Amino acid sequence: VYTIATNDFLAAGGDTYYAFKTASVNYDLGIPMDEVVMDYVKTELKGVVSAENYGEAGDRITIIKGLPFTDVDPSAAYYSAVKYCYENNIFKGVTDTMFMPNNTITRGQMVTVLWRMNGSPEPKNANPFGDVAATSPFVKAIAWAAENKLTNGITEVQTRRFQLSGLRPYVDALVISQQEGFSKPDPRIVERALQRVGCADKSQAVIVGDSLTSDMLAAKNAQVDGIWYNPAGLPDPGDNPYIRAQVRQLHDLFQFV
Repeated sequence: VYTIATNDFLAAGGDTYYAFKTASVNYDLGIPMDEVVMDYVKTELKGVVSAENYGEAGDRITIIKGLPFTDVDPSAAYYSAVKYCYENNIFKGVTDTMFMPNNTITRGQMVTVLWRMNGSPEPKNANPFGDVAATSPFVKAIAWAAENKLTNGITEVQTRRFQLSGLRPYVDALVISQQEGFSKPDPRIVERALQRVGCADKSQAVIVGDSLTSDMLAAKNAQVDGIWYNPAGLPDPGDNPYIRAQVRQLHDLFQFV
């Protein structure tokens, strides 16, 4: 292994000198140091400087590892934050090479971040929520968050929302996925709602919702007519025959009553 030393002013030739560990004497090639280093990296190391290829660097080379994510630009304002979270096991990528920095974060992911920031402790109690599968990657984090009162689940939140909205007196049944153990687009949540309001004829029911992959897919799975609330005027993908109509304003629903 070569050692490139700084000029101790004993070698002839001023500041273009090179002392090599394997050389019997110091000698001056008359080549600037940066050119020698680059030549060595290109020819001997084939353009790759690593501990494996270079051997024991002896503190002479510091290898700085970047992120494995192809969608996080090193010039991005959040690069250092992502790097810190990744290196400290607070955040992982969506895949090995994709971080998806512009995606929204779910409740399960947010709770998992808090759990990891606290050292990923083993929860003392079982997960209390019916809509979190035992195989979910978030199950331990959610159980820990529940026992530490960081989350109370959807039931309390949804119930309180309805109470504050003033709509509760006009709602015959409040069906919440956490209580039922399944959520849209599972058709069972629709069937449970119909049971609660005493509707045995699906042709007399309609599902109104803004999500194609949740609300309208639930309508299709349960074979119940759906009205898509589409305020942005997005194009209908045309793959769901149970979307019977669209509205861009909620008051437009009155035409179907």
